[in-house]
Amino acid sequence: MSAEAGRAIRPTVELEHSVHLPPSKSYTNRAYIAAALASGSSVIHNRSQSDDSEYLLSALREFGIPVKTGNEPLRIEGSDGALKVPDNEIFVGNAGTAMRFLTSFASLAPGTVRMTGDEQMLRRPVQDLLDSLKIAGIHTSSENGFPPIVVRGGSLGGGSINMNGTVSSQFLSSMLLCAPYAKHPTTLRVKGELRSRPYIDMTLHVMRSFGSRIFLR
Repeated sequence: MSAEAGRAIRPTVELEHSVHLPPSKSYTNRAYIAAALASGSSVIHNRSQSDDSEYLLSALREFGIPVKTGNEPLRIEGSDGALKVPDNEIFVGNAGTAMRFLTSFASLAPGTVRMTGDEQMLRRPVQDLLDSLKIAGIHTSSENGFPPIVVRGGSLGGGSINMNGTVSSQFLSSMLLCAPYAKHPTTLRVKGELRSRPYIDMTLHVMRSFGSRIFLR
């Protein structure tokens, strides 16, 4: 390398700077569900304003969750697990996380909840999640395991539930987020190799931040 092309790099004694990192959609969506189910008011800073997160916020309002947006931060008034049955069908576009999280979330509402999305969403599978909810006492229907989904909620029993871990970690995260509000203690057992384990760790981190007690075996 010629002297003209090279540049010496010398370590500095001290460096002081601030960096603003882009918000995480995955963390934001988990925090929204946890805040909506918690008791009291939750304040969320530096939230993602992705389409997925905005669809999820809109759906939470349909379930009777007060959400104050405006300027940062966002404030969500929790329901302590007592949800209103939406008056309208829930539409989530192509927000897969929102659809799967809201499927378990809807099981806590005492009535029938209908959810759908755009054309792409109607090709995204949910059958393994619906099977897990059935074990927990929730009746659902779908288009051969794909949205639109109908959830007949209000009787999430909990108990011992075997879940398929090979399709999507979002199914397990969905059940985890709502498990503290089941009528009985819930044990989730994963069958097969769990996909995307870091996202499950993220779900557990958010839940523990909101005070949930989780035991791993």
